[in-house]
Amino acid sequence: GKTANEWITEHVLEDIRFYLKQTDYSIKQICDQLGFPNTSFCGKYVKEHFGIEMEKQDVICRYSSQNNQCIGKRCPFSRANHPPVTF
Repeated sequence: GKTANEWITEHVLEDIRFYLKQTDYSIKQICDQLGFPNTSFCGKYVKEHFGIEMEKQDVICRYSSQNNQCIGKRCPFSRANHPPVTF
């Protein structure tokens, strides 16, 4: 039989295939949807299991108004430094 890790890996890979083929989700959205801690780890996981590299996309902070320690325009993830992104 399969181990729990093998079952989980199989289902995660099926979900990744689905999102890549059947949706127009961004890489970040797919990674978030599947609970990966970050896009870098997700990209490495996909490369390891599928042998393909996922396109990396800029990450833009959507929470600056909720973060009292935000450094605003000095932050590389600030909306001020990127064009608007729609999902």
